[in-house]
Amino acid sequence: SLEDWNVEFNRMGPAAFLAECQHQLSGVSDRVYPDFAPERHQYIAARLPAFRAVIGGLDFGGEGRTASETAGLVAGVDVNDRIVLLAEFKDNGVNVDQRLMEWMRVQENRWRGPGTIVWAADGTEGLKAMKRSGYNVRASRLGGGIPLRELRVRQVGHRLALDGSGIPGIRYLPTLRKFEGEALRYHREKPQFEGDPRQRKIVQANDHTMSCLEYLVDLLDGPQTNVVTDQRSRTVHLEM
Repeated sequence: SLEDWNVEFNRMGPAAFLAECQHQLSGVSDRVYPDFAPERHQYIAARLPAFRAVIGGLDFGGEGRTASETAGLVAGVDVNDRIVLLAEFKDNGVNVDQRLMEWMRVQENRWRGPGTIVWAADGTEGLKAMKRSGYNVRASRLGGGIPLRELRVRQVGHRLALDGSGIPGIRYLPTLRKFEGEALRYHREKPQFEGDPRQRKIVQANDHTMSCLEYLVDLLDGPQTNVVTDQRSRTVHLEM
């Protein structure tokens, strides 16, 4: 309803609302992922490909209504090592961690039950809580710190590029509108002066699903790591 959209507009602010919900990007420059485009990265097909594993990324926020949002992404890994983003979560407020875990359980049950998804996150108290609740959550090796984030961004950027067959290494279902909006407006700070050669910091406001994407890609592309599926137990684990 119009009332619902007004609530979203006031919560997100004009610039974020226009970018994420209306895809008006005139005010967004220096995008972190300039290769990202819905017409190139949306996965539109009659059926999903066969997946050898299912992985997820988590970004923990806060419980206050003005707190940073909590987010989650789930992706299938096909036999060619490409990923398709399948589901998203983005929320804040009271008991948001509980709602996140309920969403995680729904996603795991879709893929044959608990333990079928390996989740990656930064090493916060939220990750410890997920482990205590029985989820297979791993700390991202490239979590935290600006230099390490740049490495995560580089990994994602490599996958967003087209390979020799003209297919990107990351695609997503069209229903993931929050992810799509963030990917389009994920950008860097403006240069301090014209011709400034320094690498500008990434603007961290409203970047929650982007962090999730970076964490789950790091599961696949991080050093000496492989995500595999045990066909006997139907659980997904990491081989080091």
